[in-house]
Amino acid sequence: MQKANGFRGPDASNVLVHMGENWNIAAGVNRLKVIDQDEASNQPMISDCGNYWLSFNGEVYNYQDLKNRLSQKVEFKTKSDTEVILYWLKEYGLKGIDDLKGMFALVFIDIRNQNTIVARDKHGIIPLFYYKSDSEIIISSSIPAIEDTKLASLSLNEQAVNEYLAFRHVMAIRTFYYEVQSVGPGEILEFNEELKTSQYLITANQDEDTRTLKEVLVDSLSLINESYKKPGILLSGGVDSTLLLALLNKELGEREIKTYTLDTGPDTRWARKAANQYGAHHHEILVSIEVLNRVDEYLDKADQPIGDHGAFASWLVAEQAAQNGNVLLSGAGADELFGGYNRHRAFQFYLKNKNALLMYRHFAERSGTGAILPKNVKAIINNVENSPHDTYLNFLQNYAVNKFSQSEEIHLAADYIIDDLSSALKFDRNNYLVNDVLAITNNASMQHNVETRVPYLYDDVVAYATTISSEEKMKNKGKAPLKNLLSLYGGKQYAQRTKMGFGLPVDKWLRDKSTNWLWDSLDDDNPVYKYVSKPRLLEMLRLHRAGKVDYHMQLWSILVLAKWFERKL
Repeated sequence: MQKANGFRGPDASNVLVHMGENWNIAAGVNRLKVIDQDEASNQPMISDCGNYWLSFNGEVYNYQDLKNRLSQKVEFKTKSDTEVILYWLKEYGLKGIDDLKGMFALVFIDIRNQNTIVARDKHGIIPLFYYKSDSEIIISSSIPAIEDTKLASLSLNEQAVNEYLAFRHVMAIRTFYYEVQSVGPGEILEFNEELKTSQYLITANQDEDTRTLKEVLVDSLSLINESYKKPGILLSGGVDSTLLLALLNKELGEREIKTYTLDTGPDTRWARKAANQYGAHHHEILVSIEVLNRVDEYLDKADQPIGDHGAFASWLVAEQAAQNGNVLLSGAGADELFGGYNRHRAFQFYLKNKNALLMYRHFAERSGTGAILPKNVKAIINNVENSPHDTYLNFLQNYAVNKFSQSEEIHLAADYIIDDLSSALKFDRNNYLVNDVLAITNNASMQHNVETRVPYLYDDVVAYATTISSEEKMKNKGKAPLKNLLSLYGGKQYAQRTKMGFGLPVDKWLRDKSTNWLWDSLDDDNPVYKYVSKPRLLEMLRLHRAGKVDYHMQLWSILVLAKWFERKL
């Protein structure tokens, strides 16, 4: 298990084992040193009394405040946040987790009472998985590490595969194995000596906040910017990453911030321009079609399939960034908090014009005029339903390989219905953000021993975003509060540019005959053909290569799934 998880922490590795009469436990940590370089901060960390153990992954940014509040009770031996969290939980127990602000996955063990607490941050930034049988529990930051123990009997989760082919990622807390679940965002699990489970949710301790959005972002960045080496930025030249760069430069006085972008398209020019304007030391990472030869190298350590080529792009950026430091800042989360995706605008338009759209869809189907509609209009018309919930799920499936029609199952998993724009944004935060954006961000960067921090998902920023109405967020084609703030720093041009998805020119590459080997390498008995017939795959390839239909997202999803099957089944 330690070996399979080794890439997540190359700086120190240790294991503790306790053998009791009826209760045995082992805890291991591979550590990536970010803030505190002291060997005394290695984990698992043990309290002075020897009764409490902590295995912790991530960063708690308000640890100095918590440390000050413990200063009369604890004589700290290190400068690490880990030691603060250990004694904070020793003092306050399970409820103390409510006070942690940051990104984390942790296991807190009480040896004397044979009790184990497992928790994940409220936004699902750091991954955490577990396998539970009648006699044992295995908890890890990665699924391959659970597999590596050889203690877990695992079987393919068919529902997860179907969801993947519809949404390009699993939903809720499911994984590709029935027996392995993800600890949910903000979820706390408590296991007693008999392995009986109690479940709780982190409660936000949010005082009244009178700060402006700018003040909240600057204060959050000042905490998140702390590390042994200054963080770099994954810079696209879009609103989210450019605003982080502008605030660091103009408000916190940072100079020569290392920024990184892939030299693959329009983002290159915009990122270069932003880096020059805000005094960054910019790195453009050259990529070509030959980089597809490294897909297997990336997928070897991926937890489970995610049909988003932004994952591979993130992996390439992290590889370059690792040469200069072990921390990257990302703009992840801004779109879900402030309404930045095209589907958010489409859903808003649908909600305001539902009856007219339904009538027009009925007319277009009867008259056959739908074929002549502009592509963006057709995408809306073809997906509208009487139910807002089903309509939004249709918008989410624009790149589906197979249509997923069991919307009620997803509704039950998410525990609420999508009936307005606010609930749609929440659904994206709980599903797409956690199971796609954050999952690929964490896994891709950690493969190169780089920790990615996400300032927009700092608790105070998230809390502030909830005070802004959906209508206000959607002004100026979405993310109006962020665009307005960026404009104050001379960034109006970035705020007005067309939104581009982060990724690689896979659409172009898959039309090139030199990529035939990607498909030729798949065996005829690959399980992927149970879900997508080979004739259908070949037809999609033919239409894509002919430029008749853009199937690159669907083809990429099939390829990633097929390669996962090659390794696992």
